[in-house]
Amino acid sequence: TMGGIEDGDIIARIPWDLIVKPKDYSLNTYWSCEALHEMHRQFLLGDESPYAPYVNYLKNQPRGRIVNDWTSEGKELLRKILDHEVLFEDEFGNGLPPKIDRKDFKEVWVKECGGADTELARAAFYQFTSRDEDTLMVPFYDMHNHSNDLKKLNTISAKPKKAGKPFMLNAIRDIEPGEQIFISYNRCHPCWPDESYRDCTSWSHYGTPQLFDIFGFLEDLPQMWNFRMNVGT
Repeated sequence: TMGGIEDGDIIARIPWDLIVKPKDYSLNTYWSCEALHEMHRQFLLGDESPYAPYVNYLKNQPRGRIVNDWTSEGKELLRKILDHEVLFEDEFGNGLPPKIDRKDFKEVWVKECGGADTELARAAFYQFTSRDEDTLMVPFYDMHNHSNDLKKLNTISAKPKKAGKPFMLNAIRDIEPGEQIFISYNRCHPCWPDESYRDCTSWSHYGTPQLFDIFGFLEDLPQMWNFRMNVGT
């Protein structure tokens, strides 16, 4: 805006009807197969989806941003860089983080959720898992960049407390004209830099390695790394 945005102003109010969501939405549910199936259904509908502009935008995103969706050659290169015997699954103390035994497309979507093993389903799965707000896919909101630099971070989001309510994004300080809007993917993690920070209404266990693994980017400073070492007895 020409005059900037004031602390507390509403930056976005995304209506419930524009959000891709499971039929059994609950504020305190953070993952569900139904949410994944709903995303896949919308990918199948394409232009016929009630969310067609957003769905087609997602379908046209480049593949391979998430490590689990990399080529075998890319994964092998990362394995060597991290000095892992098995990528992400070594014992703590061997190589560098991330050390995450995280289930991939076939384990989660095909085996646990009973989904189809197709390229379209794979694309829907990785778009969902790398952009979701728990069980919701929120257009516009998921296009913002992440930062935990308190000089950059300038918003806080709020999921709908119940079905039918909007998703909210508000300013947490004055934002100057031309200043970029930032969100946080792991607000208030265990190493959060400001103990007096007023917006720690929920807490994240994700650190920098998890953001890279799950969302496909390496965050700027500040970062949180968890190094575990075998020190013997």
